[in-house]
Amino acid sequence: MIRWLRRQESVDAYTAFLAWVMPEYEATDYEENSDDEDEEDENEELISSTVLPCEDSDQKNNNNEESLPCPPGSTSWLGQTIHTIAKKAPSQATTVRTLQESYGAEDFIPALRKFVKKNLPNCGIEPHEADVFEVYKRVKLQYKSLQGFGDPPEADTIRATPARPAPRPGRCPTPPYFDTALVDHKGLAVTGIEGVEVVQVHIIFKLPPEFGPYPHPLVYVEYFTGCRILAETYGMWVVHRAMPLVISIRDLDIPVTLLGRLKMSLMCAQVSL
Repeated sequence: MIRWLRRQESVDAYTAFLAWVMPEYEATDYEENSDDEDEEDENEELISSTVLPCEDSDQKNNNNEESLPCPPGSTSWLGQTIHTIAKKAPSQATTVRTLQESYGAEDFIPALRKFVKKNLPNCGIEPHEADVFEVYKRVKLQYKSLQGFGDPPEADTIRATPARPAPRPGRCPTPPYFDTALVDHKGLAVTGIEGVEVVQVHIIFKLPPEFGPYPHPLVYVEYFTGCRILAETYGMWVVHRAMPLVISIRDLDIPVTLLGRLKMSLMCAQVSL
């Protein structure tokens, strides 16, 4: 009951924000599906666990006392983010065709080939359309403020689930959820919006063992560009859809909200931090 009330408060607050920013916005009520979603979430939580390996002891000793606590089996980078996924991927043996059609990952194989070539140079095989993958529904994050001001840790979830048909007559179909997030710029020791890029998460998956050992799950994302431009109307950063890539799950920093720009032919969005 407490969880449901918290969700309702979050939904009401965000709906009010959208109505203020976009007067034309009209919320869609999916409350009829809430019972099925809650039931599924509860079942998955029973098997959820932090499965990523912790940092080595030398790196832990370098972290200051303000770092986030690192639960056994989690990963924490300088106290910034802890990633938690299910022990077992809910979707086993997912085909490339399903990933392309249901998850919107048209360039999945080319992006994965680039990742394997860069991170597993000794791998003697390439990803192929006949391969199958273990796919996760979500990753839970615990993180500190993007600005690095010592704020208390935040917790959130990044989802990557395709649309689903109505579970039974009289119920609404479930829409797709491909959340957006921030990832760190490689090699830049800066904070705030200057040190991150915006991505949309389409697939959270595990690299098949035949390609070699890799310690973390992977994420197929679509990068956005142009986040240095401020929109005059709303005072938000403007981004445009760009290239798809496969990255490590540890590169995900924090979730972020994108608001579509109205009356624009280009695929644009605005970032709200």
